[in-house]
Order: sequence, then structure tokens, then C-alpha cells
Amino acid sequence: MVKIPHEKRRYPRIEAKVKVGFKTLDDVVSGYTENISGGGLFLKTNRLVDPNAELDLTVVLEEPQREYRVRGRVVRLMSLSDPQRAGEMIYGLGIQFVGIDAEFSQLLQEAIAQSRRV
Repeated sequence: MVKIPHEKRRYPRIEAKVKVGFKTLDDVVSGYTENISGGGLFLKTNRLVDPNAELDLTVVLEEPQREYRVRGRVVRLMSLSDPQRAGEMIYGLGIQFVGIDAEFSQLLQEAIAQSRRV
């Protein structure tokens, strides 16, 4: 994990590849975060998600290896051209956590604190 310099957000974030999954109306989507904080995460997907949608996320943390169920709301949606597939789009999703349990929150805070010490 790599820290992002000059952080001015409410929750410090770290660049991290954390596996995340969620369901859409049509499909189950999985991918990896670009960054994560105690308040939310950012990931890219090829699935368009409604802005302001609430999602039931499955977040897989490595240490300890465990899946956490987290509720999140899409607060940012970016459309990008897929550099590897002409004519295809990639969507960047900024997702704010709206319900996380104390254990998950504590593990995130510890991971972020650890990465900032490096």
C-alpha cells in the first residue's frame, strides 16, 4: 500500500488493491479498489451504476483474510474511455460507506496508519 501525499480529506486514504464485489440489476460485479479510506473507496468497473445508488458491497481484506459486508452510496461517477478496448467505457465509482461495523472500521484505520508510517 502506498500513501497519497498531501491528503486534505476527512478520512486519509491509501492506494490499495482491495477486492470488492457488488450486485447490479443484471449481474454480480467484482474488481479492485484504486484507493480506500475509513470513509469509502474508489474503484473502476466496466458496469455503469446509477449515481447516488446504494450498494451492498463485499470487501475482502487480506489480513486477516475475511469478507466484510458493507453498505455504500455512489457519490462520484466518472466515465472514461477504455484504453485497451476501442469504443468501450470504464466507470470510476467513488463510494462512501454508509454502514460499516466497528471491526471493519478498526482494521481499515490500522491499515491506513500502518501505510502512513512507511
